[in-house]
Amino acid sequence: MMNNRQYPRFPFKESVGYQMGEAPLSGSLSGDISEGGLRLSVQKFIPLNTIVRLQIHVSDPVRVLLAQGRVVWVREVPQSERYDVGIEFVVDQDTGPVLCSYVSSRRFQIE
Repeated sequence: MMNNRQYPRFPFKESVGYQMGEAPLSGSLSGDISEGGLRLSVQKFIPLNTIVRLQIHVSDPVRVLLAQGRVVWVREVPQSERYDVGIEFVVDQDTGPVLCSYVSSRRFQIE
């Protein structure tokens, strides 16, 4: 299988809050992260191209990274009522550098 990813992924099992539009904040667990996005495991289907606001809880140091992303793929998890969702970060000048530096630091801890 060919990997067309621009950024390498790293395992990342942290709590992530996500919100679409005016809906209440929902909780999820991430599966992996890269400088370009992350994978979430969610209970409710999220349509492609949906913009979601993210609260990424990280533990080293303990803090919450705020980000926005766009759903770029959705996969039903077999034998469950869950979905894996690929979210591409939509970065701006405030969130982009913070996310990139965090993911870069994680990459060097794992290697």
